[in-house]
Amino acid sequence: MTQTSASAAADTAILDEATGTMPADETVLQPMTVTTGQQEPAKATHQDTPASPAAAADAMRPEGALNEAAQVHTPPVDVAAPTLASEPHAGEHPPHAELAVLAEEKAHQQQEAHGPPLSASPTPPASDVAPPVMRLEQPKRSPRVIAIANQKGGVGKTTTAINLGTALAATGENVLIIDLDPQGNASTGLGIERSRRRHSTYDVLTGAASLRQAVLPTSVPRLSIAPSTLDLSGLELEVATARDRAYRLRSALAALNTGGPQADFAYVLIDCPPSLNLITLNAMAAANAILVPLQCEFFALEGLSQLIKTVDQVKATLNPELAIHGIVLTMHDSRNNLSNQVVADVRQFMGRKVYETVIPRNVRISEAPSYGKPVLVYDLKCVGSEAYLRLATEVIAREKEYAREAMAG
Repeated sequence: MTQTSASAAADTAILDEATGTMPADETVLQPMTVTTGQQEPAKATHQDTPASPAAAADAMRPEGALNEAAQVHTPPVDVAAPTLASEPHAGEHPPHAELAVLAEEKAHQQQEAHGPPLSASPTPPASDVAPPVMRLEQPKRSPRVIAIANQKGGVGKTTTAINLGTALAATGENVLIIDLDPQGNASTGLGIERSRRRHSTYDVLTGAASLRQAVLPTSVPRLSIAPSTLDLSGLELEVATARDRAYRLRSALAALNTGGPQADFAYVLIDCPPSLNLITLNAMAAANAILVPLQCEFFALEGLSQLIKTVDQVKATLNPELAIHGIVLTMHDSRNNLSNQVVADVRQFMGRKVYETVIPRNVRISEAPSYGKPVLVYDLKCVGSEAYLRLATEVIAREKEYAREAMAG
């Protein structure tokens, strides 16, 4: 008899579950976990009722504690109310897909924010649901390319490229130095051993590798370099018959800031060889401007006029936008009358094109490359480091002037 009563009670429970009826003395907790904000409160909303201290305390609880509290205080669900499986009335939109999507989106937001569930907030109508926002990728900006060129050797081109690049990187910008000198002194001066130069600027100009593949990080934060090897000395013979022989570097730079997770470069400094050959023409064709280091000696003045003529020819044939960014006087010895006279003559001849900063002759500048470091890392407080920091300030100021002129024009 006891088994028969138990069987009858089980059959009654199964029948109640199938017909949707439940005993009146039991509290229905399950719908609270599946209807995320389905039923709107009858009298209070977020718009007209301020948050109570209890609600504020609930917001500070962990997600599991809030769910438990919400289940305890949830009133019983009317069995006569339509469930998610009920059929919609005529003229109404079926709530199945909409509520399921909203519940999934809110659950996903809760999981990302690790905050309390939004079951107490009313579900907005379908017309108020904002469409997904399309995030467009910002266009990559082109770097400012400055070629450091002078056909005369020993005037401080490589030293200026290394230390000016370090000073610009110290301002928070990503800087790339492209070593186009077959001697590779800029690479050595930044501590890049020859065994690390898997790809060089020779590979870039011949098309065997991209510029990104040749870029190597240095010990200076935000400063990178594309190293050079002796193979670059034979480039002119290999590409002499190519129609794009003067635009090889420009084509490589065009794809520098596109694609990949690498940081974009704001400045590109090109260390040119001490001659006006095809490699130097590639640098001038790809550059926005030229920075000319000029040694404070008489012979340096003779090459300046020839370099200006070359720049004019490149503007007329290869790069109409090319300009002389400025002339920096290097290896200045204030005790030497000839150095002071050269400074006065150059300023009189070139005017505002000459930077106010003059790089002095300093033994620390000469010692730093032997340690594979820029002078700003080797000895920050020496007069040479201070001079290159001032030069970087002038370069940035002139870049702002060029930007304003470009926007006004």
